[in-house]
Amino acid sequence: LHITERKQAVHLRWQPIDGAVYYVLRDGVPVLRTEQAEAWDHFASGTHRYVVRAMKDGNYTDSAPLVGVSRVDNAVISALEPVAWIKLSVKGQSRPTHDESSTGQATFRHFYGRTLPVGYTSGFADITSSMTWTLRPEELDSYDKLRALAGQEVVYKDCFGRVRFGVLTAVGGGLTEQVELSLTLTQTDYQERVDY
Repeated sequence: LHITERKQAVHLRWQPIDGAVYYVLRDGVPVLRTEQAEAWDHFASGTHRYVVRAMKDGNYTDSAPLVGVSRVDNAVISALEPVAWIKLSVKGQSRPTHDESSTGQATFRHFYGRTLPVGYTSGFADITSSMTWTLRPEELDSYDKLRALAGQEVVYKDCFGRVRFGVLTAVGGGLTEQVELSLTLTQTDYQERVDY
């Protein structure tokens, strides 16, 4: 197993076994399946332990584990397929922001003789990420690319190791010689794990 570290991804390659199917395990979880002797882990952020499991005729063999690191300078966002990172790098005269809010679903019922209602929760939640960035004049083509992602499932990664999967529900911007950008992402239960 050989690992090449990139800014937004980890590239893995290994010696092929004729007719094998390969599973890339990140920290013990299978996240990629391929029939090629290489793979790109685009959704990794930070430091992870990798093993490649080759399966053939009901048998398997694991590679020796290696550590791979994927770093992001500031933040990037992309559609899930195909992965084409859009870089987010500055915020005007201040720091970029990333706020999150969680909303639980509940219903309330009032009963005779009680002043306050009784709450019933469903266990469901909505988590929304709100981010602000600035697109400089030389990055204005990114605004159209971001608007094209509105309503699609995306992945967002930042320099703090946060990875968020969700639907990009809003893309807004104050349009001058640069774009004061605001993004709203509603997180989804995207599962990276692949089945054997």
